[in-house]
Amino acid sequence: GSSALEAAVRALLEATDAGYAYIDRTVETDEGPGWEILAGVGNGGDLDTSDWNKGLYAETPAMYQSLLEGQAVVIKTENLTGESRTLYEEDGILSEISVPIFVDSEFRGSMGFVDSETARDWSEEELQTLWRAADMIGAFWKRQDDERALEASNEAKDKFLASVSHELRTPLTAIVGLSEEIVSRRVGPDDLEELTRIIAAQSRELSELVEDLLVASRADFGHLSIRPEIVDVGEQVEMVTGILMDKIGASRVLTVSGGCPDAWADPLRVRQIIRNLVTNALKYGGDHIDITLRHDDDRAHIVVSDDGAGVPEHETSLIFERYYRGGQSPTMPGSVGIGLSVSRQLAQMMDGELEYTTLSSERGFVLSLPLAADRARELLGDPF
Repeated sequence: GSSALEAAVRALLEATDAGYAYIDRTVETDEGPGWEILAGVGNGGDLDTSDWNKGLYAETPAMYQSLLEGQAVVIKTENLTGESRTLYEEDGILSEISVPIFVDSEFRGSMGFVDSETARDWSEEELQTLWRAADMIGAFWKRQDDERALEASNEAKDKFLASVSHELRTPLTAIVGLSEEIVSRRVGPDDLEELTRIIAAQSRELSELVEDLLVASRADFGHLSIRPEIVDVGEQVEMVTGILMDKIGASRVLTVSGGCPDAWADPLRVRQIIRNLVTNALKYGGDHIDITLRHDDDRAHIVVSDDGAGVPEHETSLIFERYYRGGQSPTMPGSVGIGLSVSRQLAQMMDGELEYTTLSSERGFVLSLPLAADRARELLGDPF
């Protein structure tokens, strides 16, 4: 990459008698947007560029605005004032011309010519040379972006397939193994009920994973539909917790408290979200899991929290990303990392939201859904 840019800058310098040609990229710093020279070539003149490698656009705001707007910038130091003029005089620059480099409408850098000997007027040919080169550099950077995106996509696909294989294999192994035990008639009457219960639980886990994957796939292709109706939120929570009791076990405690009015949502999808949130708490949370129902003026809220360590601060912006898995280990594959992503997508499709709150009094996931009464007034009008 850098050698190709150096070659491009050398070719540019041959097209002009300027003292210096450069390509820079836009960088974000704590002090604001800036630039950083990626490749620069001089013709051996008086211009000293030994410490001219990066800078802040705050020092040249007019130039930055023009480049952002896709305009060429022509500067004569003698026409500058204030800090900008001091900056150019210290660098020994008498005149400069630069054009922006864009990648998919994003300002990514600039390239230009600098002269330290005369306050010259740049020719139209020199300007067009820069524009053509900027287009080529932009296309070059776009190809690099696409290659990196493809590599990341392939890596994510490999990790995803490994996780899915692991997640599918675990319940399938239990189902097949225990079923073979039952079929072989080596199991006594006392053990049959327990094996059947385990098979049922593993089958549900397998079904839930497949359902999340199917929902994600249908949503990606725009084939997922939501069928909202008046929903008794407490009833949906009871249905989910009743099914999950086998997962909870004797060492864990699951409590439900509070209440809220009916919501306007798809009951199937509400149960899917609650199931994912409770399952997530069982995998990563503490021994006590609490589901709290509450509401405000226009929303029903379902809060799923636990007494565990909570989501690390650096992961709170990542946990809703597709295929991201909290607490990942390179040697121990975890969940597929799709449940929270699918859950947030479903919540938003129901005009709701799913968020993670770090409030100490209510640290956990909050599912918010529109109230049925408010939605009825929107649809039918307020009779009062």
